[in-house]
Amino acid sequence: MTFSVIRVCILVSVCLLLVSCSCLVPVSVAGSLQDGIRFVFDERVSLAHARVSVFQSDSETTTWEIRGKAKVGVIHYGVSPDKSTVTAPVALKAGKTYLFTVQTTSPFVGPPCSGAVLFTIDTAGHPVECRNLEACARLQPRG
Repeated sequence: MTFSVIRVCILVSVCLLLVSCSCLVPVSVAGSLQDGIRFVFDERVSLAHARVSVFQSDSETTTWEIRGKAKVGVIHYGVSPDKSTVTAPVALKAGKTYLFTVQTTSPFVGPPCSGAVLFTIDTAGHPVECRNLEACARLQPRG
Protein backbone atom coordinates (compact mmCIF):
# COMPACT_ATOMS: atom_id res chain seq x y z
CA MET A 1 0.00 0.00 0.00
CA THR A 2 2.76 2.47 0.91
CA PHE A 3 4.61 1.61 -2.30
CA SER A 4 1.52 2.51 -4.39
CA VAL A 5 1.12 5.85 -2.62
CA ILE A 6 4.77 6.69 -3.23
CA ARG A 7 4.47 5.74 -6.92
CA VAL A 8 1.36 7.90 -7.30
CA CYS A 9 3.09 10.84 -5.58
CA ILE A 10 6.12 10.50 -7.85
CA LEU A 11 3.93 10.27 -10.95
CA VAL A 12 1.91 13.33 -9.93
CA SER A 13 5.12 15.26 -9.17
CA VAL A 14 6.61 14.44 -12.57
CA CYS A 15 3.38 15.43 -14.34
CA LEU A 16 3.23 18.75 -12.48
CA LEU A 17 6.86 19.43 -13.28
CA LEU A 18 6.32 18.78 -16.99
CA VAL A 19 3.22 20.96 -17.10
CA SER A 20 4.86 23.83 -15.25
CA CYS A 21 7.92 23.98 -17.52
CA SER A 22 7.82 26.63 -20.19
CA CYS A 23 9.45 26.09 -23.53
CA LEU A 24 11.70 28.29 -25.60
CA VAL A 25 11.07 29.01 -29.27
CA PRO A 26 14.36 29.54 -31.14
CA VAL A 27 14.03 32.50 -33.52
CA SER A 28 16.49 34.47 -35.64
CA VAL A 29 16.24 37.57 -37.81
CA ALA A 30 17.20 37.77 -41.50
CA GLY A 31 16.67 39.82 -44.64
CA SER A 32 17.21 43.53 -45.18
CA LEU A 33 15.35 46.82 -45.13
CA GLN A 34 15.27 46.68 -48.95
CA ASP A 35 13.96 43.10 -49.27
CA GLY A 36 12.05 42.88 -45.99
CA ILE A 37 12.97 41.78 -42.49
CA ARG A 38 12.05 38.18 -41.64
CA PHE A 39 11.83 36.34 -38.32
CA VAL A 40 12.75 32.71 -38.89
CA PHE A 41 11.88 29.79 -36.60
CA ASP A 42 13.75 26.48 -36.40
CA GLU A 43 10.46 24.71 -37.06
CA ARG A 44 6.86 25.67 -37.72
CA VAL A 45 5.11 27.12 -34.66
CA SER A 46 1.49 27.87 -33.80
CA LEU A 47 1.56 31.65 -33.51
CA ALA A 48 -0.53 33.35 -30.83
CA HIS A 49 1.15 36.76 -30.47
CA ALA A 50 4.17 38.55 -31.93
CA ARG A 51 5.52 42.05 -31.37
CA VAL A 52 8.41 44.21 -32.52
CA SER A 53 9.52 47.05 -30.24
CA VAL A 54 12.13 49.77 -30.70
CA PHE A 55 14.31 51.04 -27.87
CA GLN A 56 14.67 54.81 -27.64
CA SER A 57 16.57 56.34 -24.73
CA ASP A 58 14.92 54.81 -21.67
CA SER A 59 11.70 53.66 -23.32
CA GLU A 60 10.43 50.84 -25.46
CA THR A 61 7.76 51.49 -28.11
CA THR A 62 5.83 48.90 -30.13
CA THR A 63 6.42 49.25 -33.87
CA TRP A 64 4.25 46.29 -34.94
CA GLU A 65 2.05 43.75 -33.19
CA ILE A 66 -0.06 40.81 -34.31
CA ARG A 67 -2.33 38.32 -32.59
CA GLY A 68 -4.07 35.36 -34.07
CA LYS A 69 -3.72 31.72 -34.88
CA ALA A 70 -1.51 30.60 -37.71
CA LYS A 71 1.07 27.86 -38.21
CA VAL A 72 4.24 29.63 -39.39
CA GLY A 73 7.92 28.97 -40.04
CA VAL A 74 8.70 32.57 -41.01
CA ILE A 75 7.07 35.91 -40.18
CA HIS A 76 7.71 38.83 -42.52
CA TYR A 77 7.77 42.19 -40.73
CA GLY A 78 4.52 44.05 -41.42
CA VAL A 79 2.70 41.02 -42.87
CA SER A 80 0.23 39.26 -40.61
CA PRO A 81 -0.05 35.53 -41.44
CA ASP A 82 -3.79 35.54 -40.72
CA LYS A 83 -4.69 39.23 -41.21
CA SER A 84 -4.83 39.91 -37.47
CA THR A 85 -2.66 43.01 -37.10
CA VAL A 86 -3.10 44.79 -33.78
CA THR A 87 -0.65 47.63 -34.47
CA ALA A 88 0.13 48.74 -38.03
CA PRO A 89 3.85 48.47 -38.86
CA VAL A 90 6.14 51.47 -38.47
CA ALA A 91 9.13 51.52 -40.85
CA LEU A 92 12.29 50.03 -39.34
CA LYS A 93 15.42 52.17 -39.54
CA ALA A 94 19.15 51.57 -39.55
CA GLY A 95 20.93 52.41 -36.30
CA LYS A 96 17.99 51.54 -34.03
CA THR A 97 17.69 48.62 -31.59
CA TYR A 98 14.66 46.33 -31.89
CA LEU A 99 13.24 43.42 -29.94
CA PHE A 100 11.06 40.76 -31.57
CA THR A 101 9.05 38.63 -29.15
CA VAL A 102 6.77 35.74 -30.00
CA GLN A 103 4.35 33.62 -28.02
CA THR A 104 2.90 30.40 -29.37
CA THR A 105 -0.12 28.45 -28.31
CA SER A 106 0.52 25.77 -25.70
CA PRO A 107 1.82 22.57 -27.34
CA PHE A 108 -0.18 20.26 -25.05
CA VAL A 109 -1.06 21.38 -21.56
CA GLY A 110 0.70 24.03 -19.60
CA PRO A 111 1.99 27.47 -20.44
CA PRO A 112 2.57 28.72 -23.99
CA CYS A 113 6.06 28.79 -25.49
CA SER A 114 7.91 32.04 -26.14
CA GLY A 115 10.97 33.34 -27.91
CA ALA A 116 12.78 36.59 -28.58
CA VAL A 117 15.58 38.11 -30.60
CA LEU A 118 17.27 41.46 -29.99
CA PHE A 119 18.77 43.12 -33.06
CA THR A 120 19.98 46.32 -34.64
CA ILE A 121 20.04 47.25 -38.31
CA ASP A 122 23.42 48.15 -39.78
CA THR A 123 24.12 50.96 -42.26
CA ALA A 124 23.69 48.53 -45.18
CA GLY A 125 20.16 47.77 -43.96
CA HIS A 126 20.82 44.24 -42.64
CA PRO A 127 19.72 43.04 -39.21
CA VAL A 128 22.46 42.06 -36.77
CA GLU A 129 21.54 40.04 -33.67
CA CYS A 130 22.81 41.26 -30.29
CA ARG A 131 23.16 39.66 -26.86
CA ASN A 132 22.07 42.80 -25.00
CA LEU A 133 21.30 46.50 -25.44
CA GLU A 134 24.93 47.52 -24.87
CA ALA A 135 26.13 45.16 -27.61
CA CYS A 136 23.57 46.62 -30.02
CA ALA A 137 24.68 50.15 -29.14
CA ARG A 138 28.31 49.25 -29.94
CA LEU A 139 27.25 47.96 -33.38
CA GLN A 140 25.42 51.17 -34.30
CA PRO A 141 27.18 53.87 -36.30
CA ARG A 142 28.48 56.86 -34.38
CA GLY A 143 27.11 60.15 -35.54
